[in-house]
Amino acid sequence: MSADEKAATADDKKVTTILLLGESGVGKSTFINAFANYLCHESMAEAEAKELFHLIPSHFTMYDDDHNPKKIAVGIFDQYEADGTGAGTQFPKCYVFPVGEKVINLIDTPGIGDARGPQRDATNLRNLLDFLSNYKQVNAICILLKPNNAKVSVVFKYCILELLTNLNKTASENILFLFTNSRGTFYKPGDTGPALRTLLDQINSEDVKIPFTQKNTFCLDNEAFRFLMAKSPPNNVRFTDQDAGEFAASWTRSVAECQRMMTYINELPPHPVAETTSINKARTLIQLLTKPLADIAQNIAHNVKLCEDHRDKIREFEGDIEALTKELYTPTETLTSIPLDAPMTVCGDERCCAKITVADAQMTHYKSPCHNPCYLTSTDHNIIGNTGLLDCQVFNIYTNVEKARWKRADTITLHPDSSGNVNDKGEIFSAPATREKSENCTKCGHSFMVHLHVMTRTERRLIQVKNEVASSRMTSKEEAKNVKEFHMRSLEDKLASLRQESIEINKCVAMFACFLFNNALTAFNDAYEDYLGYLIATESKSSSTERTQNEANLKATLEQYKVQKTEFWKLYKKNDKNKVISPKNIEEAVDKLLNLKINGPEIRRHMNVLQKQRDKIHFMIKEVRVPMPLKKAKWYRGLYSKIHLSPNLT
Repeated sequence: MSADEKAATADDKKVTTILLLGESGVGKSTFINAFANYLCHESMAEAEAKELFHLIPSHFTMYDDDHNPKKIAVGIFDQYEADGTGAGTQFPKCYVFPVGEKVINLIDTPGIGDARGPQRDATNLRNLLDFLSNYKQVNAICILLKPNNAKVSVVFKYCILELLTNLNKTASENILFLFTNSRGTFYKPGDTGPALRTLLDQINSEDVKIPFTQKNTFCLDNEAFRFLMAKSPPNNVRFTDQDAGEFAASWTRSVAECQRMMTYINELPPHPVAETTSINKARTLIQLLTKPLADIAQNIAHNVKLCEDHRDKIREFEGDIEALTKELYTPTETLTSIPLDAPMTVCGDERCCAKITVADAQMTHYKSPCHNPCYLTSTDHNIIGNTGLLDCQVFNIYTNVEKARWKRADTITLHPDSSGNVNDKGEIFSAPATREKSENCTKCGHSFMVHLHVMTRTERRLIQVKNEVASSRMTSKEEAKNVKEFHMRSLEDKLASLRQESIEINKCVAMFACFLFNNALTAFNDAYEDYLGYLIATESKSSSTERTQNEANLKATLEQYKVQKTEFWKLYKKNDKNKVISPKNIEEAVDKLLNLKINGPEIRRHMNVLQKQRDKIHFMIKEVRVPMPLKKAKWYRGLYSKIHLSPNLT
């Protein structure tokens, strides 16, 4: 193992990532709030004496002595926590707890069995898998359940099976069960236990073994956090000493169970998410590569034209040795991806963009971005004509039906691309509105089919790669003749390599398209074919002197791609299981692309830039770093001293 690999392994051991799953309303977000308080305070009495510490907005209804309902609330809701449908968490979000050199990631997720139906569950699952791809490993998959549910839903079974399918069945070894609200069942699984055991009997097989034992089952009650919520301003609910004593006992019991759970998790071998061959990982790779590969296909077409023209120029050259020396180069157009400060929605129509040259670099200039910044969570980046763009503000017309006023954020349905600005009371100034969807941009008037959500801009630069070997050989006319032929052969070799790499790229992308079609959760659209069509249309309106030949080369590339795709379709129609494209095939194809002699390094650079931008957006809007106090609860410090971490944790 190399020094870098050892360092990476050591860093991985410092991070514990726990995925929280459960049906809507089971209390995942409340558990995170309670867990944060268990870490920060030695006792409930200490927590009472300080300002309420919470991470996630929460609310519930309780009744006073006169049986009048009172809404207890804390925190500010945004589009990640509530949308007015009754569902809580809307998108996965990671809460990062730093403890000296150790970090605990708690990943909150939308509830299984969404009130909006099975399609929403499928969308939530896709979002979750996409979210998890940002982490190297998961230490535990914590399934939260209520102990008084004698029926565990079919949807719950479906989601667990789908998760295992995408993460690899070995992830079943990292599953544990956490029962919330369990004081009423004497801190036991209650009626849910037998129902869960029946469900697991249906799931378990030779490949999947999900244990349900005392060792991986934990029962607690987070009512102590609700007690703290109710007592805190502005709620100011009063409780009897007896009630307070019962909540304090519940706190102590739950802390002990959390300690047992964390000890168990630290003993589990982590499940390697990043290394798992999964449909979602393959889909992410394809998504990252779609636009760069189309840009590189265009770049190859340009380079073919440049090399052909220069080859013809060398063939007809009749000047002296000094003049010939200046022509002994290979003209090359390079591509560079430049990260943007924030994603934006732009229009690719010729009236909204233009090719410009800045400091010898050619780039596409979007005269006026249609929406900037645009933090859509429901769209794939860098794909032209993606239907997810229809949720962007510029493809919707909102008409207020009432006057705007301040309302609690958790009672409002926010539109998908809302900034959701909330005041310190957890309110948003808004009005009920009707939403009229449009396929044409409300800013520029063009169809969503020519728009895309971009994270980078691409620069093209023309350079001359000098043939030093050929230049050093010329001292006579005979040698000049030989050098001329040598350089022409090198240009021919470059042309042959470019054409072969074009075939390889199209073959791989055709495989990608077939894979996506057969594994799509939503309607499939061929982003690569669409983007090539867009580039051809752009080229046809270019003022470049090479316009006609560049357009012809791109059209040939498109036809070549269609032929390759047809060949892959035939395999599926024959239902030959040995020929079906697997996620592993996709990874092998990507490796082949990254190792292409000419364009491999370029593809790798583009993919790395896009991956960094994707990670940047993830950590910018989907991770919350918890401001932990310097002094942690004793049980927490003791837990990590057992696994030999640095003494500065305390």
